[in-house]
Amino acid sequence: MLTISGGSQALFSAAPVPMRLRHLPGSLNRSRIVAAMRLVFWQQFYSPHQYALLNALSHHAQVQTVDLVLDQDVSQERQNMHWAALPYEHLTVHRHPDLAQIELLVQQAGTVHVFSGLHLDPTSSTGLRRCTQLGRPVAMMAEAGDWHGHGLKRYPRLALHMWRRLRYGRHLCQILAIGELGVRWYRRVGYPSKCLTPFAYFVAPERLPNATAPAVPEILFVGRALAYKGGELLLQALSHLKDQTWHATLITQGPEREAWERCSRVLGLHDRVTFTDFKPPEQVLRHMADASMLVLPNIADEGWGAVVNEALFQGTPVLCTTLTGASDMVRGVTERGQVTEPTEEALVLALRRQLERGHPSMNDRAQIIKGVKEQWSGESGANRLVQALSPCLHKRGT
Repeated sequence: MLTISGGSQALFSAAPVPMRLRHLPGSLNRSRIVAAMRLVFWQQFYSPHQYALLNALSHHAQVQTVDLVLDQDVSQERQNMHWAALPYEHLTVHRHPDLAQIELLVQQAGTVHVFSGLHLDPTSSTGLRRCTQLGRPVAMMAEAGDWHGHGLKRYPRLALHMWRRLRYGRHLCQILAIGELGVRWYRRVGYPSKCLTPFAYFVAPERLPNATAPAVPEILFVGRALAYKGGELLLQALSHLKDQTWHATLITQGPEREAWERCSRVLGLHDRVTFTDFKPPEQVLRHMADASMLVLPNIADEGWGAVVNEALFQGTPVLCTTLTGASDMVRGVTERGQVTEPTEEALVLALRRQLERGHPSMNDRAQIIKGVKEQWSGESGANRLVQALSPCLHKRGT
């Protein structure tokens, strides 16, 4: 049952923290959980990347209630990417609540409050201030800050995160760091390993029926046309594979789109590369279900990259770089694709290998989907979160 309200308008005990989510168990030792907890998630606006997780938590045996607090509606930029709120089944949504409603949420006993980083919107900032004043258990779920590929700008950013750690760090009982990139980043900021839990975005769309294998291998890119997304690197790599049979589709919009289209023409790829605007989610999933591979060629840190989840849940292998947070889902599992260095030479070799493997068969897709469902479903994420955050309540005795 979805309830919407509006206002005025891990610590993993003493065990070492594993570095990769795929090595974490999907189930938890329930004997360690004493009582059901309440969870409040504070976010700027709705994120489809957390839908599967929050929905699974709302059904979890060790979770009493789940509340989602939103400061504002989805931005126009995200609406252009077809972000839209999905209906939760057993979760209460508070849209821009007033101070009285925030106070009611903070006063609830047995609650862990999960904030999306420490650079907060006004509603979350108020919530965090009251939580720290009352000594409520507070956790943070956040991606890595920009580091690799961001030049000198990364140093002021690191200094800012260090200042936030000095200001708020003592109040955090746990950090759910998105991906191995996130774990490395928060260690760099100065947080101790004992309070870092490797986490992820658990995006788990339903599988669509796969079409007949195309006559020409289909290479797919989905994402904003931003320099760090590596669109130009992908086109340059493809220009070295004219001896191979393939077609590429780039579903993209953004400031670099015109430059990428110009690059495609200059490289003589205009008859083999198609650019198209963002489409509704179900149409993008259709492209993923039909593609031979998805490529995410980041040349700078990408906190996660939920298109990797979406493609793998369609049984489509992924080729991404070491700077893609979601590379955790691919690394070390051959049938899921490849993780490569963000260089032209490395990407050419990886693309060639993937093309040689051919279009994935129905059996290939079934194997990929089986593995990701076991490790990266919303239920798996819910189990990991409960295991990580339950000690926050016992530690504080709330």
